[in-house]
Amino acid sequence: MKKNFLAESIFIAVLILFCLYRYFQNVESVVLKVFSPTTVAVDLNGNRQFESDEIVCISGIETFSDNLSDYNEELAKKLGVSEKDALAMAYLTKDYADFLLSNKIVRFKADEQQHGNDCINGDIFVENASYRKMLLGEGYAYSNQYEYNSAKLNERIAAAKLMTPLILNNKSKKYHQIGCKFGKVAQDYTILMKDDLPDNVVPCKWCHKNTVVETVKSPTVYPDRMTDGSVRMYLTDMTNNLKLRNDCSANICQAILSEIKNAQTSIDIAAYGWVSIPEIDDALKAAVERGVKFRMVYDFTARKSYYPNTAQIARFAATTKNDLKPGDSQMSEYLMHNKFMIFDGKKVATGSLNYSKTDFSEFNSNFIVFIDSPDVAKVYTDEFEQMLGGKFHTDKSKRTKYQSYNIGDSNIEVYFSPQDNVITDKVLGYVNNAKKYIYMPVFVITHKPLESALLKAKERGVDVKLIVDATNVYATKSSVQALRAAGVQVKVENYAGKLHSKSMIIDDEFILAGSMNFSRSGESRNDENMLIIQNPRLAVFYRDFFKYLWAKIPDIYLTRSPKAESPESIGSCFDGIDNDFDGKIDKSDEGCFIHSK
Repeated sequence: MKKNFLAESIFIAVLILFCLYRYFQNVESVVLKVFSPTTVAVDLNGNRQFESDEIVCISGIETFSDNLSDYNEELAKKLGVSEKDALAMAYLTKDYADFLLSNKIVRFKADEQQHGNDCINGDIFVENASYRKMLLGEGYAYSNQYEYNSAKLNERIAAAKLMTPLILNNKSKKYHQIGCKFGKVAQDYTILMKDDLPDNVVPCKWCHKNTVVETVKSPTVYPDRMTDGSVRMYLTDMTNNLKLRNDCSANICQAILSEIKNAQTSIDIAAYGWVSIPEIDDALKAAVERGVKFRMVYDFTARKSYYPNTAQIARFAATTKNDLKPGDSQMSEYLMHNKFMIFDGKKVATGSLNYSKTDFSEFNSNFIVFIDSPDVAKVYTDEFEQMLGGKFHTDKSKRTKYQSYNIGDSNIEVYFSPQDNVITDKVLGYVNNAKKYIYMPVFVITHKPLESALLKAKERGVDVKLIVDATNVYATKSSVQALRAAGVQVKVENYAGKLHSKSMIIDDEFILAGSMNFSRSGESRNDENMLIIQNPRLAVFYRDFFKYLWAKIPDIYLTRSPKAESPESIGSCFDGIDNDFDGKIDKSDEGCFIHSK
């Protein structure tokens, strides 16, 4: 009898464990707390309360911890990083983990073999994507058991080396350098970056005695390019180039110079305007001399005061055309606002980069992409030849066939204004379908239906953030105030250079970017182009660049708006440029003597 009872008890216990295992395999639960990138509290029983038996550990991977006594010294030695860099990596990884998991609905899959009693080992799935694989694929984790992205991991470590992690003693309100003996004995502490320090804290006199205490933006630089097969993306950074240059030393200028020098048969350029950079001009002349066919279309007005060399460079072209339409004053007000180059009918360089000193020297922030694809080049060539034949703006014909192009791991769609009605017919659909976030580094936003779609996205829980150039915040139709009033986080940049990108990053998957501002004129009047790029690797890279810019712009500019030429816009009163287009430069501009409102 006892034997039967014991057997039945064992059977029931096994059955219960099996049911619990199957339950954990399939149930959708809310993440209650992210203790570390690999230790997470998940509401497995659905009561919305944290209980000690609901701690999940992501098995098979190693990450850095922000625990001073156990930051994973062995991993640091294995990867050749210092304690400071390891803690900076811990900060980056925890931020990524919080972004992916905090308050998200997830599915937990337990390991068949459980080791230890402190937590349940397994993996978390966010929208059917393995969290473990995301950490490994994005360079935030190392593993001896699973494949990890070593190149991406090295990129993360390089970024961490540029950061300044500190120990904040939450009790004494003193902050310490990593390694400080007084910081290490703190019982209640937080690892954070220098730029995140609260206002009411003071430096430790022992470890900061030989240090000039000042606010330093962190990180100080971000990699400016990412290549994924035949698609190469550049993100220029206005926060690190505060002086205008007339040479071609910047990476983006060198990239375009290289394409011009390597062109064999043809170079087609659609330019809003042109400001001469000697090396670029000389390379174009040399290309023509060696038999390369150079053709060019450009905006007639060319904003003469800003693009004085447009007609000069056009003289070297075998064929050229501008968008002037005699007798039609309204059409003449529209802009040929494209900025693209086609090389040998095989490769396209396009984006928001104007062919000017401010953009070629990376003084402004821009999105530029090189696409090595004869199919995409053909689409751009067809558009170019419409304009070269005298059809601009609303005179252009719509394409009869639209398709996307699979280029390696990228899926790319190409659209043109005004014929494709791209914001209304395409962009709004992506905004309306966004699940997690919409991040927008933009020069200007005035398109009211887009504004409404962004507000609705926020209402349904999408993280909507914008960084907007200071020049356009005060425009009559600017959406900045309406978005802020509705609770959307909008930062206005406070640097001399322009945030000139016209782009969106959506849900770690899509990039929408090109020459088109998010405005009615950009959509329905001007000649523009826009790409929709589906590529998670590129999207995450751009997302991290956005977050980097966001961190470098103080939070005060979530509510304040610095004037484009003022003491608050870093470098704007000493750069020799008319940053707010009012005809006055630096100290002759009254803005340099007053602060924003």
